[in-house]
Amino acid sequence: MKIDFERDLITDRMNILGLSERAIVQKTKIPYFQFRQARKTGQFDGHVTLSQIHRLAFELGLTVAELLSPPSPAEPDQDGASEQEERTSPTADAQVLIPVLVSVPRLASIIHAARTLGWTRERIEDALASIPPVLEGTGLRLHKINGRATITPIDSAKSLLQVIGRLQTTTSGLNASQARTLLRITNGEPVFHRNIGNQEKLTLGALKNMGCIELDEQAQYRPTADIRLALPDID
Repeated sequence: MKIDFERDLITDRMNILGLSERAIVQKTKIPYFQFRQARKTGQFDGHVTLSQIHRLAFELGLTVAELLSPPSPAEPDQDGASEQEERTSPTADAQVLIPVLVSVPRLASIIHAARTLGWTRERIEDALASIPPVLEGTGLRLHKINGRATITPIDSAKSLLQVIGRLQTTTSGLNASQARTLLRITNGEPVFHRNIGNQEKLTLGALKNMGCIELDEQAQYRPTADIRLALPDID
């Protein structure tokens, strides 16, 4: 996946901030050769991850949206179709949406993002559905919960268990019973949808509605991939 960016803007910001290419690559972890090549072509190639682009924008004092540039004007091909028509595909829209979701610090409203981009709800939903394949191999994943979305680094199972183990139950939305049940499920203890009491049904239902757990094929509860963002008590 190639991503266009404002080549002159990077040079201007480096000059203003007194940053060398070597300092940039040390802080962003972008390979030196690839960074030099990108400055010549105005494009990041598929070997530069979105998290590295995010760090580059931070070091330059920019947002990701400010760093990235829109595609060049479309040129008609022999059939009269233009590249601009291709860019309205869900995959092309996904490449527009990804930098926006990477740059937001928390879950963003999908409806608000659609209004900001001038898209319909159907168009942004199609773009969101196209994001996971684009992110493969980048170390990032799409988190989508209750009409909100963001893109963050993939959490390891170990770090997730450590966070859940430190759960505090002082805020509304997660009581002690829910925290204990969630910890059991996350630790791999079998908790099934059938043959449970009414109180446990209420607890499991609350956790499911918050996006913390889901049922697998055997009707056994498991943590969702978006559990870290769903929990109100995680630091």
